[in-house]
Amino acid sequence: MHWPRYFARTAPLVRVPVRLTFAEHERWWRHGAEDLADLAARFTGFPRVLVERQPAAGHDVSLGWAARSYHLRALAFLEDCVTRSAPRRLPYRTPSYRPQTPDPAALEGNAMSTTSVPASTSLSEELETLRGQVRLLVDRAELTALADRYLAHLDRDRDRDDWFGSVFTEDAHLVFPMGEYRGTAGLAQFQQMARTTFERTHHQGTNYAVDIDGDRAHIRAHLTAVHVERAAEPGAHFDIGGHYEAEAVRTPDGWRLCRFVFDLVWHAGSGPLTGDGH
Repeated sequence: MHWPRYFARTAPLVRVPVRLTFAEHERWWRHGAEDLADLAARFTGFPRVLVERQPAAGHDVSLGWAARSYHLRALAFLEDCVTRSAPRRLPYRTPSYRPQTPDPAALEGNAMSTTSVPASTSLSEELETLRGQVRLLVDRAELTALADRYLAHLDRDRDRDDWFGSVFTEDAHLVFPMGEYRGTAGLAQFQQMARTTFERTHHQGTNYAVDIDGDRAHIRAHLTAVHVERAAEPGAHFDIGGHYEAEAVRTPDGWRLCRFVFDLVWHAGSGPLTGDGH
């Protein structure tokens, strides 16, 4: 497929708002000022074209530290489009409009499909559905960020306890192979045990599964952690792996964890666990 020629023929057929994001450290696509101006000018079928740059990102913006910022900005663009369209019907939703079907020969055999909105679906119903979907996506992003924030604090803020309120409710309940910890006092006890046993730690969470029910949510994820007893000897460490189940509630300050249960699957090296660790 000859991409530039294909794009030149299809861009004018787009009838929806367009948002283009280029990474700050992009090395694959040309994204100079003149290139981006020419790119945006090709979308002649709809007046709303937004071109942005994502700071601190490489080619694959969704993989890296900037991923959350990028996705939230994309969702914000969607919400903005929904808000702008609320008082009136968008041009591409008017009854008189019929999606244009490009000439197959002109597209060199590349098929293109259009999706129409069922006639029984009103614009207000569609907008409400979109708003609900955006709220759900934002909640999922905030909950995974909450889980990541907890792991980041475990490694980065081991000598401080003032971050508890940004992650947990006051009556939070944590269950680990070595014991259970409740409330702020229990969290402080767990942190004291960790910092006096190991000088450095490295936690990683993956494979998040998030279920949301109103103001409550359930998070399931995989967790691995490396524990280094002496920072001067990083080659000697105690490793664990497993998964956890967490419950979260929506508070005036955002989502907070109220329960965290870790299920140990494996461990390696010399550590505080005895038996099989369960």
